[in-house]
Amino acid sequence: MGAPSPAKRRKRTKTRRSSTYAGAPAPRIRELMDQGWGRRDAEHFGVLELALDIAPTIPEAHPILARDAAIALRWPPVYAGAQAMYTAPDHAPVWRMLADATRDHDERLRFLTLAAISEGKEVTVMERDDLAELFDPGELVVHDAARIAEAAGDFGKALELLEGTIRPIDDPWGQELRHVVAHGDEMPAWRWGRVILAMAVRYCLEPRTVEVATHYASIVLQALGADSATLRTQVAARVQYDQVIHDVVLFDEGGLAAFLDFRLAPEVAARCPGIADWPDAQLGVFRLVGSDSDGNATLIDLASGRTVIIADPGLAREHPVGRCFYGRLARAAGAELEHFAWIPTIVDDLTANRVVRAIRDGAIAEQRLTLLHSGLATRPAS
Repeated sequence: MGAPSPAKRRKRTKTRRSSTYAGAPAPRIRELMDQGWGRRDAEHFGVLELALDIAPTIPEAHPILARDAAIALRWPPVYAGAQAMYTAPDHAPVWRMLADATRDHDERLRFLTLAAISEGKEVTVMERDDLAELFDPGELVVHDAARIAEAAGDFGKALELLEGTIRPIDDPWGQELRHVVAHGDEMPAWRWGRVILAMAVRYCLEPRTVEVATHYASIVLQALGADSATLRTQVAARVQYDQVIHDVVLFDEGGLAAFLDFRLAPEVAARCPGIADWPDAQLGVFRLVGSDSDGNATLIDLASGRTVIIADPGLAREHPVGRCFYGRLARAAGAELEHFAWIPTIVDDLTANRVVRAIRDGAIAEQRLTLLHSGLATRPAS
C-alpha cells in the first residue's frame, strides 16, 4: 500500500487533534466538570482524590502517589481548588504523608501548606524565599522549613530560618548548624554520621510523627515511677531530650531508614559513605577496658565477648576503665575502625548485665527501656 496523500495526512492529523481525551470521562470526573471545572483540571482533582484515599492504607505507594499529586498541584487552578475542596481535618495527616515521600522542596511546601490549612491554621501562601514567615501561633512551620533545608544540604538557609524564631540560648540544633556551616568541609565521615542522625531525630519528632516517641517516653516515665499527673506534664519534654528513646525511634521503629530513603539529599548522605547501612547497626552493651597505642578506646562487647577498638580517644580519656556503655557501633565506608553511631549512654553494672541478657533473649524495645530506666539513671557519655 502506498503512502497516504497529503490531503489524507492533513485530514488524519486534524481528526487526531480534535479531541485531547479518548472516550467519555469517568463519572467522578464528569461530576467535577459539571461543577464548572475543565476536564484537565478535573482529571488532576481525580489524581488528588485517589492519593487521599489510598495513601493512609498503602504506605509503599506513597512515593508514586506523591509524585502524581505533586504534578497535579503544579497547575495554579488545581492548587487553589485543592485548598478549597481537600482541606478537611482528616486530610491533614495524608498531606503530611505525601510531604514525607518527596524530596523536592517546592512540592513538599505545597503538601505542607495544604496540611496546615486542613488543620485550621492561618497560612499565607508565599514564595520559596519567604518561608520564614510561614507560621501560626500554634506551631512555627518555619521549623519544618528549616528541617527541609538541612535535609537538602542548605545548612546556611536552615540556620537563617532557625535564628528567625525563638529558641533557647544553648539550643543544640542551632549550635550544630553553626558548626556545620563553619566546619562542615573539615568534618570526618563519622561526625557527619552523627549530624545525619540528629537530623533524622528531628524528622521523627515532627508533630505528625511524634506519637511513636511519645509512646516510648510514657514507658520510660512509668519505669521511673511517674504517676499519671507527671506523665501528662513531663512526657513531651522527655521525648525531646532522652537519647535512648531516640535510639528506639530511629533503629527499632525504622525512623532512620525512612529519613535516608525519603528526606535526605544524596549529596548530604555522601558526606558519610556507608550511612545506608547504619539502620542495621546492632545494639550492644560495652565495657571500657583501656586504650590502644593511639589512644583509641578498647571495649569488650558484653554479649559476644569480642574486643572492639573504636575511633574515639575521648572515651578512654574521659571515662574510667570498667565503665559500661549502651549504644550501637557503626562504621563509615573505608574507615578502619568502628565508632559509636552517636554518644553512647552510661549504664551501671547491674543494668548492663540485665540489658545484655534481654538483648540475647530478643527483648522488644519496651522491655529494654523498662530495664534501662528501672535501674540507676542513665545518661549520655558526654
